[in-house]
Amino acid sequence: MTWGFSRLSLEEEYMLLKSVYRVALVLVAIGMVSVLHSSARATDVIQTLAGGGSLEGYKPGEANLALGNSQGLAISAIGELYVSDSVHNQVLKINPTTGRISIYAGNGTAAYFGDGTPATSAGLNSPGGLTFDSKGNLLIADRGNFVVRSVDAVTGLISTIAGNGLFTGQVIGSNPPAGLGDGGQATLATFSTMGDIAVMTSGEVIVADTGNACVRKFTVGGTIATIAGTAGTSGFTGDNAAATLARLSSPTGVVLDSSGNLYVADSGNRRIRKVDTAGTITTVAGSGGGNAGFNGDGNAATNAQIGSLGGIAFDSTGRLIITCVGAGRLRAVDLTASLIFTIAGGGSTLGDLGPATAASMTPRDIAIDSAGNTFVYDTGNGRIRRIDAKTQFIDTVVGTGVTGLIGDRNPKQFSVLVGPLGATFDASGNLYVADTGDNSIRKIATNGTVSTFAGNGNANGLGDGGPALLGNLSSPGDVLFVGSSIFVADTGHSRIRAVSLTSNGNIISTLAQVPSPSALVADASGLLYVTSNNQVLTVSSADGTINTFAGSTPKNTVANPLGDGLTAPNATLSNPSGLALGPAGDVYIADTGNNRIRLIRAGIVSTFAGGGTPTFPSVGDGGPALSASLNNPVGVTLDAAGTHLIVADSGNNRIRSIDLSTNVITTICGTGVAGFSGDGDVSATALVNNPTHIFVSSGTLVFADTNNNRIRQIVSAIDIDPKLLAFNAKLDFTVDKKTGLLGFGKDSVALKAQLALPAGIAAANLVISVDIIDLHQSIQLDAMGKTPKAAKIAKAATGGTPVFNFTLPAGGTPPVSKFALSLKGTSVAGGKPTSFSFASKGTFRDQLGRAGFTDTTNASKTIPVRVNITLGKTVFTGLTNVLYKSTQGKNGSAASVKTK
Repeated sequence: MTWGFSRLSLEEEYMLLKSVYRVALVLVAIGMVSVLHSSARATDVIQTLAGGGSLEGYKPGEANLALGNSQGLAISAIGELYVSDSVHNQVLKINPTTGRISIYAGNGTAAYFGDGTPATSAGLNSPGGLTFDSKGNLLIADRGNFVVRSVDAVTGLISTIAGNGLFTGQVIGSNPPAGLGDGGQATLATFSTMGDIAVMTSGEVIVADTGNACVRKFTVGGTIATIAGTAGTSGFTGDNAAATLARLSSPTGVVLDSSGNLYVADSGNRRIRKVDTAGTITTVAGSGGGNAGFNGDGNAATNAQIGSLGGIAFDSTGRLIITCVGAGRLRAVDLTASLIFTIAGGGSTLGDLGPATAASMTPRDIAIDSAGNTFVYDTGNGRIRRIDAKTQFIDTVVGTGVTGLIGDRNPKQFSVLVGPLGATFDASGNLYVADTGDNSIRKIATNGTVSTFAGNGNANGLGDGGPALLGNLSSPGDVLFVGSSIFVADTGHSRIRAVSLTSNGNIISTLAQVPSPSALVADASGLLYVTSNNQVLTVSSADGTINTFAGSTPKNTVANPLGDGLTAPNATLSNPSGLALGPAGDVYIADTGNNRIRLIRAGIVSTFAGGGTPTFPSVGDGGPALSASLNNPVGVTLDAAGTHLIVADSGNNRIRSIDLSTNVITTICGTGVAGFSGDGDVSATALVNNPTHIFVSSGTLVFADTNNNRIRQIVSAIDIDPKLLAFNAKLDFTVDKKTGLLGFGKDSVALKAQLALPAGIAAANLVISVDIIDLHQSIQLDAMGKTPKAAKIAKAATGGTPVFNFTLPAGGTPPVSKFALSLKGTSVAGGKPTSFSFASKGTFRDQLGRAGFTDTTNASKTIPVRVNITLGKTVFTGLTNVLYKSTQGKNGSAASVKTK
């Protein structure tokens, strides 16, 4: 996560993320979060515009893995390969027969939620180490959430089995630092950055608690204890004595031998340590040395330099295989002879289809299958690689070497975005997204087609003067359409880049060199306003001329630390990262580091909102904006009417609205808890995760939901009178209790509505979206339903061009459905309602089965269902209820769920 100021290390990102959003989550748990006050109307609906896709269905050779600096590789009993895609916050499964990729855990959101629900709908945060227990449950070191989670092999549901979501020493409010928790329940303990995990034959779980410099063991449902190292104290001591008295440094890998001895990759000490069953620790490989240390092949393992380490594993012959991350090699330790050898790495090229010892790699984890083949988590090459047990040749089994840029395939293929920070529309309605983590600008055309518009994922160099698609961007922080050009805040390159939209191709160039630009807006003349470090600059879009607008010569004093009341150049700004232009030259600045919104009016700066200090649980909704608590506000914009200032209160995980006539602040989206929910539902109850840049287009509020890897919008919808809405659903299906997968069944859905049409509506497409709120499943019927029969066109009240022209885009396998639409009256106020009906069979069953709709514990249950009908850009919304009754199948082997 970056605001575009400077690139953080992965560990710094974790700590920043946790300090921002974990606080709110804990306060919810103890009942301290204030009641949500919202100026959002009950009919404001939130939707995803871009992002939220995955590698689901891709072939291994198409997978642009974003493995990050984590580790996580495991092989199931039937040979399935499981991989932690840590940047996309998901665990992938690769079928060994078909080669197809599916999502096993994580919905792409960097957050902690979803326990008790299907793992695919849960939030993970940079998942790392993976292993299986004796029951086939997959255990995940959920590194960014500081917990260990388990995915049930039968039901597919996820749960937390260790950790409370806090990092060791974290301070919440006035509470003391969070304690380690040794000796207590495992689920009440804390961890720091985590490495690998292993499971003992007794079922106890071992965790490399990397950040706490120790190794810990816990019983699922029981207690936790440190079994090696001194928690919180790094060093190298203790050999030939009790492991609990020794000191470790950044342990990363753990593995058990057949006798129950534990081996630890003591990465910071550049050694492999052994803890025998009596609890005594010794060194079995490594002499220390630097991060990239490498020597000693063929000689005593304890005299060799092995450098920094990742995961470790035993091969079929009993050799200990270690990942030497810094040295770029896999090495094997013969524990009987105490000798060490290189078995892979050290080459200068990728080396696929050749000897493994001639290949280049940055191995972070390994897993060995039943045939003895070694699989390597190669982060440097963005691939999962395999070393053949017989030939010792290496090849790639998953990955392309390209990071991210997923979705550039077919129309309606959801893209995968990584930490997007900004977006803009061009004159034709195409959406452009600053896909920050992928070093690119992505384009989502009006028909849903996803493509990469600028940047090739490579941050090195510029590529000026050539095609934008081949140009290089570095952590682009924002994007803006002005005139006939797309301007990019190329944050990592400290430049404003320009791409001209011409029929002869899109050529990229540097408009101006600006230190760490993070946000862009433009006035009516095309003059760009840019946030840059602790300043706001103006840049001519015509020739790149730069002038300082605010913050160039701060004159802060003890009495006036912000420079309020002074001219704009004398203002004290701290990492400003959002801008909005108001009438008569007003400029609103999201003064992120000062936790305030600043206003420059007639050349004079003042504080417009924010008390300067983030306070929990109160955020000040319903009161004066000047007294409200803002936490790292990043985005700011004016609404379409110019009557409210909208703020992305990023650290509070809220979108806030300030009434410019009263200066009262309210929340319109988000509850303060980081998460992802609410698509298709009202915005006031939706969850967001670190919202950043925002803007208004055609009356619709668009914002980057950065840690949800999505661009989302809030649209003002029209209530459907409940008397004019009818929704009926009938389902009857079975679920295999062994696999948790849908067996067989049938369903039918019927929807009827009458819509009171507002004045001026014009619709090019009809989209039907039904959201089962408690399952958060949105079913889009436009791409699946049959094209409706031509509707009778009604003329506008004044005559002339017809207002309605309904079509449904083709694609997908249509369900057995029928569609009826009767237009009565015209699109003027007071016109008669439009009669609308839809019926389908085979539409919902698969969706509900994949969503884990298998509950048979309740005899009956009422599910609230929100129906959204979109005509053009106008959304009609209504809430109704569906009652379902469930029965248990014979011998408990299946469940039959019926709704009516």
